[in-house]
Amino acid sequence: MATTSDGKTVIFRPYITTKDGRRIWAKWYGKKAFAIEVGPETNTTI
Repeated sequence: MATTSDGKTVIFRPYITTKDGRRIWAKWYGKKAFAIEVGPETNTTI
């Protein structure tokens, strides 16, 4: 995890799930992971 200058936390995941349930893998786009910014109030201890 990384932290931005405005206090948000950046979490890296190998896939994202769309609202309709499909998984989009980063490797399909030549990446290792997607960067997801979450606010400071979000529990990131999962």
